[in-house]
Amino acid sequence: MGNTKTVNILFIEDDPSYADLVRRIFQEDKSCCNLTVVGGIQEAKSHLDHMHPDLIIADLRLPDGKGTELLYDKRVKGQIPVVIITGLGSEEDAVEAMKAGALDYVIKTQENSMYLPHLARRTLREWDNRTRHRLTKAMLEKTNDQLEYKVRLHTAKLENENIKLRGEIEELKQTVKELKRKTAIK
Repeated sequence: MGNTKTVNILFIEDDPSYADLVRRIFQEDKSCCNLTVVGGIQEAKSHLDHMHPDLIIADLRLPDGKGTELLYDKRVKGQIPVVIITGLGSEEDAVEAMKAGALDYVIKTQENSMYLPHLARRTLREWDNRTRHRLTKAMLEKTNDQLEYKVRLHTAKLENENIKLRGEIEELKQTVKELKRKTAIK
């Protein structure tokens, strides 16, 4: 999160006092973030209809569902990095969130709450790295396919030339045999 670009974060939290705490933490951090707070999954989905956040931080347990539901939303999956936070987390919840595509899973503690702006910056850097890696990999695969196509074309041309040369060699062998036969007769 550089000095010039404002980062838009969608924060999904049903506890107003915790949402206010996080809002103050981000404001004090002065990290050029615009924090939009919503109280549930449906409200978040409604915001996604007209907003494309740079990052989503979602509480795991919300009144109308689990924050991990957003990881399966086509507007989010592979498009927006997601961090899941929870006050009552389990190892199973963490594994589910990470397998579904969350970039991080954080337990709500005072220390972790103070760390959220740093976590947001780190998550966005990691997302940027993953995105660049995906794009680079796609470009390399495309280049590789193009090179393989050119190799197949050149191989086919060489095979055709090889067939022609074999034919010419056979003709020369026949000519040499014919000449040997004619000189043997004289």
